[in-house]
Amino acid sequence: MRISLVLALAMGLSLSAQPTINVSDLPQGGTAYLRANGLPPLNADDINLDGSDVTWNFSDILFQGDAQTEYFPMSSASLTTQFVFSSADHFTAFELPDFGADLPIPISGATVYREYGTNAYKTIGVGITTDLFDLPVNFTDEEELLPLPLTYGATLDASSAFALDLEGLFYYATDQVMDIEVDAWGTLLLPGGEYNCLRVKREFSALD
Repeated sequence: MRISLVLALAMGLSLSAQPTINVSDLPQGGTAYLRANGLPPLNADDINLDGSDVTWNFSDILFQGDAQTEYFPMSSASLTTQFVFSSADHFTAFELPDFGADLPIPISGATVYREYGTNAYKTIGVGITTDLFDLPVNFTDEEELLPLPLTYGATLDASSAFALDLEGLFYYATDQVMDIEVDAWGTLLLPGGEYNCLRVKREFSALD
C-alpha cells in the first residue's frame, strides 16, 4: 500500500474560502504548465494536517528546479489515435516504468490520454511509440485520477488495469486499486505567496 498527498491549488479565490475545482481548472489541451520542485525544511509536519481551513506553512521551502509539462489537444493526434481514443480530451508525454529487462524493440516515447468524465478526471489509455510502429493501448479499466467536482469531503473508489502485449516479443500488465479522498482545504504558504487549495489523499495498491 502506497500513499500520496497532493495539494491542488484553486487560483482566483479569496483566501479562507472553501474551494471547488471543476473541469475548467484542470489541465487543458494546447497549454504548457510549469511545475516547481521544492525540498521542504526538516521536521515539516504541516503536510499531515487535515480538516477545514488548515494552514500549510511551506514558506521556507527550498527551490530545487522546475519542469514543464505540455498538454496537447486531440486535434493534434493522428486520425487513428483520435479514433482509438475518441472520448479523450487531451494527451501528454509520460515516462514508462522500468520493466526490469531490455526491450526487444526500442521505444522512443509514450503518451497518456485523459478524459473529463462525468464524475472523475481519468486516464483512458496510453500510446507507445517505437522505431517501427505506434501502439495505442486502451485501459480495460480506466484509471480515475480525481473526483469531479473536486471539493472538500469528496471521495472516490478507483481502479485501473491495462496490458501491453507485443505477441512473441513482450508482455506487461498492471492492475491497481485506489482510495481517493479530499480530506482538507485551506491556505498554502509558499515563498511566492499564499494560495487557497485542497488536499487530495490517495492510497493505492498496484500489481505489475
